[in-house]
Amino acid sequence: METINLPRTLKEIGPCAFQNCTALDNVIIPYSVTKIHDNAFKDTKLTRVVVNNRNTDISNTAFPGNVKQFCCPPPPEGTDLKDDKLYQYAQAHGFTYIPFSLGDLNHSGDVDQRDVRKVLEEYTTVSVLHMDSILTETERIEADINSNGKIDARDSLLLLNYHTEKFVSKTLDENIFLPDYLLTQK
Repeated sequence: METINLPRTLKEIGPCAFQNCTALDNVIIPYSVTKIHDNAFKDTKLTRVVVNNRNTDISNTAFPGNVKQFCCPPPPEGTDLKDDKLYQYAQAHGFTYIPFSLGDLNHSGDVDQRDVRKVLEEYTTVSVLHMDSILTETERIEADINSNGKIDARDSLLLLNYHTEKFVSKTLDENIFLPDYLLTQK
């Protein structure tokens, strides 16, 4: 098992949950996870960790030292990076900190039709036409709306539904963010 697909209903990752999964090299922590306990990923060969929830409480020993990329949403606007707990966590462990904005591939500050189009183009290019990705590595993380490790039709549909409900039909509260919206979707 090199990559795991954790369910979006998962709340915590317990102590030593994936200890000794020696082939595991990539994990995407869903937005629903609020706590990662001691040694949860001890003795794995993780190279990249994607944490979708900025408020997830992460044990100091949750991840092995071989992690290279620690990907998470950027801190709130106006926050000094040095004061950000996820940035500090990455720095303390020698991980490269990579901020990403779920669904906002063009970094406009919101999900718009250009983001939806870009996710759909990626899905078509890779999954349908079997060509190389057209997205950067960070954009692939931002485009993986359902956190399953790949860009698929479900990502396009979730992003399109969110954009339509929030910005076109205005059936969603204007303050709801994409990760919160995803918790309500099946």
